[in-house]
Amino acid sequence: MTPARSPAYLVVGIGFVLAAGLSGSIGCARVGSSDHINPEDAGVSTGGSNGTAGSSGGLGGTGVTGSGGRSSGSGGFSQMDGGADAPGDGSVGCRLSIAPIAPPSYTGIEAGPGAHMRVQGAVSGAFTSPITWQWTVNSESSSAPIVTTPIDTTGALVEFPIEVVGRYQIVAQLAGQPACHASQVIDTVAPGPMTYVLRATATGFPIQDQRITLSPTDPQQVSSWQLQAGVAANLSPQRADLSGGSLASYIRISDPVSTLSIDGDSTKGPVMAPLLPSLSYDVLIVPSEPYAPDLIHGTPGQWPQPLQLDQGVMVTATTRDGGGKAVVGAHLVLRRQSLPMSLPSTVGVSDANGAATLWARAGTLTAFIEPPAGSGLPSAAVGAGSNPGIVLNPGVGSLDLSMTWDPVTSTDLSIHVLAPGGAPVGAGARVRATSQAQPARVGQLLVHPAGGSPVTLPAIGNTDVEVLTDANSTAAFAALPLGAYVVTVVPAATSAAPTARTPAITTTTLTLTSAVRSSDVMLSGKSTLSGTLLPISDSPGTQVTAIDRSATAPGTAVSATVGTDGKYQLFIDPGRNYELLAQPPAGVLRGRVILASSVSEVTPTLPTVTLPIVHPASGTILGANGAGAGGVLMQVFCPSTSTKCLDATFPLAETLTRADGSFLLLLPDPGN
Repeated sequence: MTPARSPAYLVVGIGFVLAAGLSGSIGCARVGSSDHINPEDAGVSTGGSNGTAGSSGGLGGTGVTGSGGRSSGSGGFSQMDGGADAPGDGSVGCRLSIAPIAPPSYTGIEAGPGAHMRVQGAVSGAFTSPITWQWTVNSESSSAPIVTTPIDTTGALVEFPIEVVGRYQIVAQLAGQPACHASQVIDTVAPGPMTYVLRATATGFPIQDQRITLSPTDPQQVSSWQLQAGVAANLSPQRADLSGGSLASYIRISDPVSTLSIDGDSTKGPVMAPLLPSLSYDVLIVPSEPYAPDLIHGTPGQWPQPLQLDQGVMVTATTRDGGGKAVVGAHLVLRRQSLPMSLPSTVGVSDANGAATLWARAGTLTAFIEPPAGSGLPSAAVGAGSNPGIVLNPGVGSLDLSMTWDPVTSTDLSIHVLAPGGAPVGAGARVRATSQAQPARVGQLLVHPAGGSPVTLPAIGNTDVEVLTDANSTAAFAALPLGAYVVTVVPAATSAAPTARTPAITTTTLTLTSAVRSSDVMLSGKSTLSGTLLPISDSPGTQVTAIDRSATAPGTAVSATVGTDGKYQLFIDPGRNYELLAQPPAGVLRGRVILASSVSEVTPTLPTVTLPIVHPASGTILGANGAGAGGVLMQVFCPSTSTKCLDATFPLAETLTRADGSFLLLLPDPGN
């Protein structure tokens, strides 16, 4: 169900992808390759590591010193910072951080039968590639370590059970690198009564949430809820330099509570949206002119008025290959890491002399350099999992960067794609070649701030290029560095219903050498994923949908309808991770539910699941004048800290209020 929209702005999910028209300002894509520098890389996505960044006095400043063995409190666990003593020459010791993924916080985590936690490690500073992650989870209630399950291919994302209430210690280490470690201690709590997040989305009002708790008896009654009118945000960026005047910009206002955002364009006037006056928002401003984007945080009353932006700091850059020749068409963007949202620079594109110009804001910056397709050069990054980023101190007038790739030997590669059985697939299949090894050094970046001393930083990266097959079923890569690759083929989309013979996303490996420059890839057929829903009397007609949540080519969805015997069967791509959802048909008093958060063909037959019973909950939504508000979108979500919540962004129930503001929601009870 789609919320009502006002012509002045658009309400979207936090994973919203910026319009293609913005690519020249905050991201870039190269034809025939994967989009390494995309809106997310440029800093639009939220989230990230929970690790505390080490401070630096600037380029060549003091290194970070880590400490170990700090007590975390009672229970005998040791909390390690993950740092190592480092010299004061601008280098930083190896630093690991452990971020909560699901639940997305370390606070108020419920433990109980079937409860799991998922965490992700991140590494920065000085370390040796390739890396191997090692995880240890201990519980005060058990003398034996808890088994961890890797979720991704790198081993940085793991999951483990938290079935007993108490204290847990999570330790992450890099194998063979004793300085690279981190520890996190969490305290879990006993599950309480089932609670829900009730969200109201109404035209002319801020998006608002409240918690409701399932009561022991039905029907449930939700107290009348009078929506806050909020305050009207009025954002109209202005030039702070030159002759002043309006500065047309893309604007995103992010609500950290509802995890939604409001997107607007000031080209046709101020961006206006209703907001809660007491809530702190993040406001990303991306001018359409060559002005560095900016980021402000605070309540609407704390935002500067008028909203003035200067052009930022001018950054000049040059790009050279290993032979000293100019690299033409390389894209370069800088990103300032600031939680919960990153801030990008503008994008510079190198000219015939290998020179580029961009504009950035002060801070510690990560550089992403994407070479042009067919150059045979790998992507490069400085500050993303390697040595310290680029420190651009306030007041510095300009910054000069010089990127030089290490020498590399490249050659052409042809991938001929065949359907199951050996027939050519034709045009339109996506073929992606990704370096099999972990990111490693690919060159160096010379950083020279105005008035400061130059510093040379290593650039790390790998090759990750995507092309389409032609009419001859061949994907022709103009130039790739020699080495081992993972090749992923995504077949062209088709409207036909999938079967076991339908071509599936297929992954294989190959080693590119001067003698081996071509390969055939025969696509696999679809795998099956089946299960049974109970009760048999209520499950027929339920729509079961599997959504591909894999890192590459996510978002693909397949559906099946449950039969009269309560069984379903889905045809999925092998080697992929899916989230499985169930939507009972209208008129059945059973609730929608997430059957599994991560499944694959490894378990082709899923455990039997009973569709949750529902509890009718009624209430009334009042407008600012106290009268009933009709047409309000009401949605119910599970809280992220609950053991029963597999996806806090998935609406468990939704409806529209009647003309008098009344509503009826069917709350699914996952305990049944």
